[in-house]
Amino acid sequence: MPRRLWTRTLGFAAPSNFLKSGLSRKIFFGIDIDKLIISWYNQLMLIDRTILTPIKKVLSGEPKIIVIYGPRQAGKTTLLAEITKSEKRKVRSFRGDDLLTQDLFSVPRLDYLENTVGDAQVIVIDEAQKIDNIGQSLKLLYDSRPRVILATGSSSFHLANKL
Repeated sequence: MPRRLWTRTLGFAAPSNFLKSGLSRKIFFGIDIDKLIISWYNQLMLIDRTILTPIKKVLSGEPKIIVIYGPRQAGKTTLLAEITKSEKRKVRSFRGDDLLTQDLFSVPRLDYLENTVGDAQVIVIDEAQKIDNIGQSLKLLYDSRPRVILATGSSSFHLANKL
C-alpha cells in the first residue's frame, strides 16, 4: 500500500512521519513496523458493542426480521460480521450496494427470492436501503418460510419508508 494511502486508511500521521524520515521499516528487532501498527490499530478499533449480546439472544430464539439502523461509519457491517462468524446455521450474505443484489431483491417474486437465498437459515443484507421494494421482498421470504433475516441501513429515514 502506498505510504500516503496507508496513513489515510489508518487515520493518523505518526507512522507517515517515521516512514518519511527514510529509516528502514524493519528496525525494531526485525519486527515489521507496518504489521505492528496495523495490528495495534485493528485491536484498538474493535469496539465491544453492547448491542451484540441482545441481538445474539434474539437470534437464538424463534426466527425474526431484525433491522439495524445507524449513521454511516458506525460499525453496522462490522457488527454483522461479528454476528455471522459465530453463527452455526447456514448464513447467506448480500450487499445492497451490489447491482446484482439490487436486481434480485427489488422484484418481490417468491420463486426468484427462494432461488436466491436457497436453504439458508440466516439471511444478511447490508445496506438494505439501496434496494427497491426490500420490505416486500423480506416479508415475502419470511412469510413463505420463517427464518432469521438481518438487514442494515445507514439512511434510516429512507429505509424506514421501504420496510
